[in-house]
Amino acid sequence: AEAMMETLMAAQAGTNDEAEWQGLLRKAIFEDSVTETFPPPLRPRVCLFKSVLRLLDSGNVREVDDELYAACVGGLTAGNCYSKQQCSNQFVGYCTVELPRVGSAVVRLSDQIGGVFETGSTLWTPGCVLLGLATTGALDAVLHGHVLELGAGTGLLGLGLARRGAPISRMTLTDGQPAVVENLMHNVGATQALGGLPTAVGIEHLEWSAPDLKSPFVADIDAIVGSDLVYDPNTLPALACLLRQMLQPHGSAACAIMALARRSEETVHSFSMALIQADL
Repeated sequence: AEAMMETLMAAQAGTNDEAEWQGLLRKAIFEDSVTETFPPPLRPRVCLFKSVLRLLDSGNVREVDDELYAACVGGLTAGNCYSKQQCSNQFVGYCTVELPRVGSAVVRLSDQIGGVFETGSTLWTPGCVLLGLATTGALDAVLHGHVLELGAGTGLLGLGLARRGAPISRMTLTDGQPAVVENLMHNVGATQALGGLPTAVGIEHLEWSAPDLKSPFVADIDAIVGSDLVYDPNTLPALACLLRQMLQPHGSAACAIMALARRSEETVHSFSMALIQADL
């Protein structure tokens, strides 16, 4: 919103178009059908309102739109989601991601699920980076057919790949936490509400330490993806062992693409050692 307003003011400051672009901005923020249905978290909304108010108070706008100003002030004082569909207490809101030339995916976020902090209910940088790379087509040579995501969390990566469609024909999102799996199902439905997905999407519960590798959804995997799975050293041997069983020649997957954040060199080294011990 800040970049939009700065551009518009630079091009149209002092002209009669000020009222028009302020009205368009008001509609984009407060009358968007997607954010009405899937309200974003409070913190980014507050940042947005403050940015708009700061620019309106800058003195560069000849005549401020009273409705836009009042709506932003009201947004700062509102404690709840600004939509008819209120957020559940355990969820903080939705994140809607627009993928260029592809469409949108929407996921529900939470600081905690079931009373405890859950890493699978928020967004992490590695998954967003991998999604951006994959949706450009840069990974089409290896990501095709049936793709399985490990530790899917909110499901944004897998839903983005499913929204893009070919060369991926089937997407299976997995996680080991039942509450996260339940939220995954919700996010698939929410994304489908924005328009049908060209790729079939399945949701499965998958424990790394005790996987059921005879399940039908494991039998015909062409590729594996995962993001920000390397943070707990205690889980890394199980992850490496699972990858070994799912990758060729033991399994059907031709490759696994993992995106991780190097928060701890010791943890990254532990993962490397786990892969070596698993003959990967």
